[in-house]
Amino acid sequence: MTENEHRSITYQPALDGLRGVAVTLVLLFHLGLSWMSGGYLGVSVFFTLSGFLITTLLVTELQNTGDIRLGRFYGRRARRLLPASLVCLAGACILIALELTPDRSGLRWYIFGGLFQFANWVPLGLHNSYAELFSALSPTDHFWSLAIEEQFYWLWPLSMLGLFRLLPRRRHRTNADGDRSSWTGRLLRILIGLFVLFGISAPLTAHLWNADAAYFATWARIPEILAGAVLAVIAFRMKLPRWVAWLAPLALAAIIVLSIISPSGSGFAYQGALPLFSLVSAALIAGVQRPSATTTLLSQRPIVYIGKISYGLYLYHWPVFVVLTPQRTGWSTLPLSVLRLAITVAITIVSYVLIEQPIRTRRMLPRPRLAAITAALAIPLVAVLGIVQVSNTSASESTSGTLSSIEGTIAPLVTAPAPTTATTTAAPITPSSATTTVPSDITSDITSGNTSETVGAVTVPTVAPAITVASTTTVATTTTIALTPTRPVRILVIGDSTALAMSVGLKNWADANPSLAEVEVRGVEGCGLMTDGDRRFGGDWLPQSQGCTDVFDTDVPKRIGAGQPDIVVVILSFWEVTDHRLGPDQAATSILDPDYRARMLFRYTAYNQGLIDTGVPRVTWVLYPETDYGWGADNEEGDDPARYDALDDVTREAAAPYPGVVSTIDFRTWSARLGLTDDQSARLDGVHFTPDAATRVANDFLGNAIIQAALH
Repeated sequence: MTENEHRSITYQPALDGLRGVAVTLVLLFHLGLSWMSGGYLGVSVFFTLSGFLITTLLVTELQNTGDIRLGRFYGRRARRLLPASLVCLAGACILIALELTPDRSGLRWYIFGGLFQFANWVPLGLHNSYAELFSALSPTDHFWSLAIEEQFYWLWPLSMLGLFRLLPRRRHRTNADGDRSSWTGRLLRILIGLFVLFGISAPLTAHLWNADAAYFATWARIPEILAGAVLAVIAFRMKLPRWVAWLAPLALAAIIVLSIISPSGSGFAYQGALPLFSLVSAALIAGVQRPSATTTLLSQRPIVYIGKISYGLYLYHWPVFVVLTPQRTGWSTLPLSVLRLAITVAITIVSYVLIEQPIRTRRMLPRPRLAAITAALAIPLVAVLGIVQVSNTSASESTSGTLSSIEGTIAPLVTAPAPTTATTTAAPITPSSATTTVPSDITSDITSGNTSETVGAVTVPTVAPAITVASTTTVATTTTIALTPTRPVRILVIGDSTALAMSVGLKNWADANPSLAEVEVRGVEGCGLMTDGDRRFGGDWLPQSQGCTDVFDTDVPKRIGAGQPDIVVVILSFWEVTDHRLGPDQAATSILDPDYRARMLFRYTAYNQGLIDTGVPRVTWVLYPETDYGWGADNEEGDDPARYDALDDVTREAAAPYPGVVSTIDFRTWSARLGLTDDQSARLDGVHFTPDAATRVANDFLGNAIIQAALH
């Protein structure tokens, strides 16, 4: 046999070091550190590295034996991945049963998705975005990336074996020099073609479906794995030249910089450009195949050890982070981050030493049959645990009734943006009808046709949704209008992270009332409509991201064109009222400054006009309750109630030129009346409503108010 036939994979510490870097990026991102907003790119690095290692293993086995022992391959993967995964899922079910984490609507599907390796498709099926998942704080959401890798592990050996056997027989024969590797030339061309094909599918998915599909769908993420597979075949066929060592420091620096500057909920990662990023990861993997300072750095024992336990770190960190919140511990960011990491590392090491390694090396369950029987029993056991301990009902069903300690329901207030504000009260909406009461001196003209009225020099369309309503009847001194939609009202919620949090409740409400409403959301964390300049947070100036402008001015109109919503609901809060500066050399300003207030009013009014120009029949702005970030733990300028008073005024003034089309919903007043604004159990961080509280708000107030705004 030739040297080629004896090829095997040589252990490379630098690749474990690269794992350590990737998982560190993810951990820092999930700690919520503002300077690591794009740490999720570490997952992409994992994908490419997995493609490289698994393909190298398979090509080597095919070269040496002409076959792949599938049972042995799947057995290794199961021993490596399954034990810790089952422990983590079982632990998540227990945490939920103990009410240490939210029991979010549809969570059972996330448990099953993690167990049966389709977790990346669950958020798409439930219409949840990536940002929504991690604002709802449930302990199993991170399994989506593991599902993609596991799908690859199941399909790739079969694909490689099929490609090997379909290649012309002459490609398998030993040549005059005893080298059988010539068949890999055609394999390389096939893999490059697949990378290009699936790489093109990623931006197409973002354009034709949505940004979340471009992030979660298997076919949109498979190019990142294929990039590693292509590199594996190239490295198998030839010894990489010395100059590739120079790629390593450049690629490592690029990965770190992009992880720092990329926005968390938007940007190139959500537009189908991750296949291009995978080329950077592949360049780093190629670079460490040759000796260099970067290879030496990544081969240092601490970094290598982090890489060795990276699977457990990724598995266990998120449930730990979900349980150890600032509200539960009362700790600020730095000490809480240290605590979270310390507990995560401790759990990971225990799991690695006592569970993962013994099973992987067959010191525990040494017989394959015994291991298979154990897995066959463990998997349904965790599934039963998920069924028994995890509620699959909508949170709106389990939390029906009023908010905590509040008896009765205060009717919602929907204010029309006119010089004299009218108050509309209504009973809670049922799936079949809605009743709205308005003062008798206000006339209502509700039609199913399209009209327009001229306000100043602007012609404003007053397009009613294609929804019929029942005729009016007069009762005493009020006019009662029974609203019976002929189809669900299509609602698009846009805004910042507070919009993402509130949309969880609105979706639960819509799921419980499918004949009444359908809810879609497009929000982005850390972004408001005022996208120019920097914002102050935590005493630091944070630059605006281009992704903010992309979401509000590009993606939202696309969503409107594709989904044809009946109403757009805008929810904005903290980032609009904190200090801003238009340039590094300019002084801080805020909404309390007349010049900046005028700038904001212009932007808001123009945005209303832009939404109307897309053909949206109705727009409503939710006046959000003032915040108290960290409940007094942090002294933020954006927590000043006077700034929220000014924001409410600007919002109403921007809506005033479009009567009958643009309205405001005074959630702030309603929240204050119920004592909800200062309820620390409803807003754990002083800003965002919990999924449970958001669902109750949607049931008791906000869902009803949005329907009124859409139909009037």
